[in-house]
Amino acid sequence: MNCPHCQQVLPADFSAGDCPSCGKDLAPQHPQESLVSQPAPVEWQKFFVVLFAPPVCCFIALALDIGFLAGVFGIVGSLISGVVCTGIVMKSLAASGVRRALLGMFIGVMLCSLSFFLSGLGCSIANRVTDHGL
Repeated sequence: MNCPHCQQVLPADFSAGDCPSCGKDLAPQHPQESLVSQPAPVEWQKFFVVLFAPPVCCFIALALDIGFLAGVFGIVGSLISGVVCTGIVMKSLAASGVRRALLGMFIGVMLCSLSFFLSGLGCSIANRVTDHGL
């Protein structure tokens, strides 16, 4: 290992905080770089609860013949669900920089679309079961 300041070779068993040649601190220059970001495991139970909350709410609202509320749950709930699910998934990914931002946007659009589709499916099933309609 070499000193980052004077480039002198350090002994193999050297463990002091200062270089013996130049006397400068051997701590990393950028503390953020020394931290290794470990991806967190995905909490799948929370993910699926959040993902299926808008479709279930749409089903219940339409089954109770509250069509306006079913529409609000479908549109607004799907957006919120997609954003929260994206946050849950992004915690497990080790991407950084622009790649992380693009990946987050892509996953967000996909999960919002999936939640919106499932909300429409929930409304359709409620319509078949209860014969209320919008």
